[in-house]
Amino acid sequence: MANPTVFVLGYGNNIGSSVALKFKNEGFNVAVASRSVDPSDVSKLGYHGIKLDLEKIHAIHHAFEEVEKIYGPPSVVVYNAARATSPPGGPSDPFSSSYEQFEKDLDVTGASAYEAARLAIAAFDKLPEGSLRAFIATGNSLPWTNRPQWIGLSAGKRVLANIVEAGATAYGANGKRFYFPYEVSLEGGPVYPPNGPAHAAVFYNLYSQTEQGPWATLRVDTRPIDIVVAGHSNEERDIHIPHIQGMRYYGDCPVGDSMEQEECAKLENSANILSYGIIGHIHGP
Repeated sequence: MANPTVFVLGYGNNIGSSVALKFKNEGFNVAVASRSVDPSDVSKLGYHGIKLDLEKIHAIHHAFEEVEKIYGPPSVVVYNAARATSPPGGPSDPFSSSYEQFEKDLDVTGASAYEAARLAIAAFDKLPEGSLRAFIATGNSLPWTNRPQWIGLSAGKRVLANIVEAGATAYGANGKRFYFPYEVSLEGGPVYPPNGPAHAAVFYNLYSQTEQGPWATLRVDTRPIDIVVAGHSNEERDIHIPHIQGMRYYGDCPVGDSMEQEECAKLENSANILSYGIIGHIHGP
């Protein structure tokens, strides 16, 4: 059987490159696309690179056709593109951005993902029976938080989340799975810079599942404090995050402590945890 293929739309220096490397190391063919990608540079990494402007729908079609011609239909499509314009008037005047700037943010971040999802479904239908299939969109907390200074990006992420939710609802039970994973800090806000390798590990974990499960998945960044496993740690913190019914939570299991590793393994069977354990006390706002 031929190696599966991952197609990363929105290839960059952090999450995109980390995801490409992770799947490459797992034996995948890797195709990457963005406006700035240099096909000759990424070919040295063993990737097929495509110059792609996600504002142009016809270009998205051509990119999928090129991937299929080189590798066959992709088993994983990762939508990692985003565009953000800060309004000239700042957070107190979010409508000071022009309509054209708002539209570009909305298109690249969310609306173009609709066509990518449509093309992904068509590609998934061409894969051999029993193949794993997943559309994974890089999320953030904007669909559930209010940040006026990023109104275009926020609107795009809300569209993206809705596309993923609709995809998971309509196609997930048939093996064409959709996910919107994102990372938050212990305070419930964004993590900057995002943890690229952590995203890559979560994305691969999601691809490897055999059932749809919750479409929205959350990884809590644990770098600032000690890890809380099964309610015991040197330091416990509350984590305030938006709550979605059935959302899964990601953290990091400790190493070197057999008791805590055992507790962490037990937690993996919890309805709210896919892997790695749970961090702190997670609850809604």
